[in-house]
Amino acid sequence: MGCPAHGKEGELDQNLYIVGHSGGSAAGLAYVQALETGNGIGGMLLVAACCKPLSAVRKSWDFFPKHGNVFDWEMIKTNCGKVAALRSDNDKLVPREHADELREKLGAEIIVCEGMGHFHTDDGAARLPVARDVLLEWTGIRTRQSWPLIPPGFSP
Repeated sequence: MGCPAHGKEGELDQNLYIVGHSGGSAAGLAYVQALETGNGIGGMLLVAACCKPLSAVRKSWDFFPKHGNVFDWEMIKTNCGKVAALRSDNDKLVPREHADELREKLGAEIIVCEGMGHFHTDDGAARLPVARDVLLEWTGIRTRQSWPLIPPGFSP
């Protein structure tokens, strides 16, 4: 789900950044919420993030806390440094209100991408330079080449 920009594999510290897409964003939120206080991470980049179950996608409910399907936003804020959310202006699965809630509850920076649908390969999101740029800014790493959001040859 994420990897350290610096440091040793498996370490949880301010050098760990989680990237999640759709229900994977909810899984990332639940993971950060479950961390022991003081054992936080550097940030989360959430793409087409849903922060509550989607009625149209029943399996998305599995990613949410079982009691009330509500996150402990204060615990997430305590355990996570930066939060940014990419949303598309034409996502048919995750309504805009989810990004608005992330901004309200976590102070997330919201980045609107035009015409990217739900950020699938068919939507034109095989590469997502804006995601790369956010992570590069956060980590201070420099590179000339973007990397694919979805690995070449991947099929769900």
